[in-house]
Amino acid sequence: MKPATGTLSASRARLAAVLRAARESVSVGGASQALGIDRHRAAQLLSAWTSQGLAAARRPWALCSRAA
Repeated sequence: MKPATGTLSASRARLAAVLRAARESVSVGGASQALGIDRHRAAQLLSAWTSQGLAAARRPWALCSRAA
C-alpha cells in the first residue's frame, strides 16, 4: 500500500492536529484555534471529516439528548 499523498495527507495532518489539541471532545472553537482558521471554516472541516467517517464527531446538543 502506498502512503497517502497530497490532499489526503494534508487533511489527515490537520485532523491529527485538532485531535492532539482536543481535551475530551472536539469543538469548533478548539479546531479553529488548533488550525489557526476562522470558526466557519473549522465547522466546515469538522462536518466534512464526519461525513467521510474520519472522526466520530457529534454535535453537543445531540449528546445532551441521548439516553444514559
